[in-house]
Amino acid sequence: MKNLMLIAVMFIAMMTQAQDGIAIGVANNIDLLVDGDDFGNPSGTVDMTYFAEIQGKQNSVGFAYLVPQYQHASLNSGDESRYSLGIGYRFNQGKVFNNWLLDNASLAFYAGYGYLDMKYNDPNVPDDGNWQASGGVQFGYSVVDNVMLTAGYAVTEKPYLQGQGYSRYIDDNFVFGVTLNVASWNKPSGGTNAK
Repeated sequence: MKNLMLIAVMFIAMMTQAQDGIAIGVANNIDLLVDGDDFGNPSGTVDMTYFAEIQGKQNSVGFAYLVPQYQHASLNSGDESRYSLGIGYRFNQGKVFNNWLLDNASLAFYAGYGYLDMKYNDPNVPDDGNWQASGGVQFGYSVVDNVMLTAGYAVTEKPYLQGQGYSRYIDDNFVFGVTLNVASWNKPSGGTNAK
């Protein structure tokens, strides 16, 4: 119950702030897609994250945002789904981002908390679910108005891995995705990191 209260407080706090826009996006775990992983999943495994970015008011260096996410991966051992809510800050203004090379760039940091649900293929292994934390950093570059390509590094707690005999239960990976700005208020066009 405490976990649900924490998520509700984060959501209400962000929604009561001034909003400047909403973006939606999709990202894929590049490590898993290209190389597989140490847990027996081969290259070509798809691990997609779908998200919305509810953007706070733009200030002189960037804006805060709320990010509800849904992640799904069809792994060798079963289907992994994660539902989470996070908060972040995207830097897109200031001396670093106001030059010809980085004019359309942004750098974001985020942290989240959510529920990870693991449904195993083996009927002898009980399904597992855990509350877990996640976080990461993301570099974004707007290629055209309202479309931003993203590349980042994400870290997610996966307690169910300990139950499978693995010593580590932190999953870290590189992700690549695209974000589409679907609504803007009080911002000029130019993507989610519009000036």
